[in-house]
Amino acid sequence: MLEPIQKNTHLSLIEGEDLVLFINACFTCTGQNEFYEEAYEQGLSIDFLHQYILGNYRRLYALTLATGINHYNQALIIFNLLSSGAPSFAANKLEESNLIWLSLQSLPANRVFKLFATLKKQKVNNRRTRAVIKRYLASRKDPAFDAVKYRTKVKQAIMHAHLKVCDERGRFLFEKESRKPFETPIFDSFQRAKYSKQAIYELPYTVAEGLAQKQGIPRNVFLKSIESNLTKNEKLRLQKSAQRQKKVSLDVDFKTVDVTRLSLYWLSLPYETRKVLKDKFESALDYHAQKLIAGTQLARDKVAVVIDRSFSMWGSQEKQRRPLAVGFAIHQVLKRVVKDYSVFWSTPVKDDLFVQPKGQSNIAEPFVNALKQEPDVLIIVSDGFENDPTGLTSQIYQSWLKIKSRTRNTNIIHINPVYDANRFDVKKLSEGITSVGIRNVEDIAVTMEYSRFANGRATIEMLEDYVYRKYREQISAA
Repeated sequence: MLEPIQKNTHLSLIEGEDLVLFINACFTCTGQNEFYEEAYEQGLSIDFLHQYILGNYRRLYALTLATGINHYNQALIIFNLLSSGAPSFAANKLEESNLIWLSLQSLPANRVFKLFATLKKQKVNNRRTRAVIKRYLASRKDPAFDAVKYRTKVKQAIMHAHLKVCDERGRFLFEKESRKPFETPIFDSFQRAKYSKQAIYELPYTVAEGLAQKQGIPRNVFLKSIESNLTKNEKLRLQKSAQRQKKVSLDVDFKTVDVTRLSLYWLSLPYETRKVLKDKFESALDYHAQKLIAGTQLARDKVAVVIDRSFSMWGSQEKQRRPLAVGFAIHQVLKRVVKDYSVFWSTPVKDDLFVQPKGQSNIAEPFVNALKQEPDVLIIVSDGFENDPTGLTSQIYQSWLKIKSRTRNTNIIHINPVYDANRFDVKKLSEGITSVGIRNVEDIAVTMEYSRFANGRATIEMLEDYVYRKYREQISAA
């Protein structure tokens, strides 16, 4: 267990609130543009929070890696920890190293190599950083594939960590024009792809695409021929592009795509396409819903959900439809598993599978209707920018507290998919309503668990126990 920290209750609450604020930000902020804010504001805000928590609570800062925060903030924490050097105490150093390693193993490879490139750019080259890069590269199941797909960044990582590469990767990465044939199949394919169109289709999509353009291969021919090499997310992303290329169709198993990506894709489709794919999409939602919350307490509760589908929930150019997609996916998952469930939209919806952003942020009216159901859990999904009218939800909540029935203790949680840079947190609807951040619907169980700390009454000891337990769970599972 963590070492006990002796401090008065008031100070403990303040420090607990600091960490709650930080974890909340790490669930939502990605440093990208939002509907009401630009990426520059987001970056300044989250960087300040990271430096503040790192400087004051380093051990808890590292343990935050185990709480389910988003990839952007995991990478930023790892960068800051490596930049700051190792902790003084051996036990803390081992714990921090374990957290960094577990996090790197869970991150997508492209984000890890981007992190390594940032470390090189910022000239972070201490012994621990080199050891982390060396261990990660040695752990990769297919280093030859990585060398082709992430060629520049792998080369930079090897150089930055001062590593020696004795196999064919060295020749592939560091010799500009190697005329000697390669024995490694993917290196051989890359070499032949410069003059052979067929060899292009033996390469990863991101590499093959540029080579296909150089050789003048028509887009529809390329997409059809490269299909077997596409990842599930690449197939989903290229669906609409393929359909525009003379009706080329890419077969995607919706059950293999996470529900957030699937919802984003679904909301981007025109009405007629949704009608065609409706049965396939609903079957995938049934599968995902069972995986995410079946058997949890939330599935057994009486649940009401209020969803903001106002125009601001469309998101930004960089994060198109994401806020609405989160609300849409939460609804689709809960309605399939929760036995006693009801939903209330800010603007009425005829068919929830064909929802689009519309109208003002009318939260108060659906909030009242949801309260009338006397649910065990009432979830509000909104970016927090209420304008029809402003502040009415808070007034209704305060009135409800005075008159609420004692027969059912409704737990009200505001889930916000948008980070508010000015507040270093998600924007709240009311001071009394617990607000938590979320980026992916896959995190709904973690978000509901974490919400009990986000009510402003969490002490530093409570947060210590929570983050340390999450860390021990990951160590046990590794």
